[in-house]
Amino acid sequence: MDIWENLSKAELLKQQKEETLQNFMGFVNSEWKDFEDQLISSKACLTEWFSEEGLKSDEESIRAKWVDKGYKILNGVAEKIEIERGLFEKIQDSVDEKMKYLVFQEEQIKGLCERDKREFRSLVKCLEEREIQVESKESLLQERENELIEKVQDVERREKELSSREEMGNELCLEKDVLRRWKDELRLNKEKLGRTKNELDCKMIMLNKREAALDSRGRTLERKEYELASQGELLKTWKARLQSAMAEIARKKDELSQREK
Repeated sequence: MDIWENLSKAELLKQQKEETLQNFMGFVNSEWKDFEDQLISSKACLTEWFSEEGLKSDEESIRAKWVDKGYKILNGVAEKIEIERGLFEKIQDSVDEKMKYLVFQEEQIKGLCERDKREFRSLVKCLEEREIQVESKESLLQERENELIEKVQDVERREKELSSREEMGNELCLEKDVLRRWKDELRLNKEKLGRTKNELDCKMIMLNKREAALDSRGRTLERKEYELASQGELLKTWKARLQSAMAEIARKKDELSQREK
């Protein structure tokens, strides 16, 4: 699977998870506001009802009616909290599955990056060995060039000697032909060495670009990992608030039970 395709899928899943979290947060905020409004309204109604009933009934009857009405309100709130908790657990399961998939994708991408780095190091090593071979060949060519220069100088010296000898004219022509072949060989070797150097320069440029792309992908993975950790902390905070609300409901139930006794 292509690395960029993996990154695109991971980004899409991240966006979906953010939308799910935002929807859940909006739902919790709305339900929490409704819960607070209901408590305030219930308190006002109970206060008004208690003040009216207190003028008509005895203390025990007022107390029983007040407790019964409070239980009904609390039971309704508890049912709503249970519904919200069920929705929260479903969303949490969905988020956990998506987080596992993202972790799996991240590990796969890291594996591909490690493989590319190994290939990159192998290519660098091969290029270094090739460069050493080229330097060795260049040294040999330099030695060959020095030898050819010495031979040219020797031929020129012998040419001067042979110029005074007409009977050695044919030998001088043969040596000139040999000299021209040596010069042609030296020129061909220099051209071959120049082409090899140009190939090495092109490969080094490609390797540098590939290394820069790998570094950029590594930074992208680190940023995504930090964002996922931040969102996990935010989810824990909302879970703690929901648990605190449920504990408050349980405490109020206990208080009503104590008052009834």
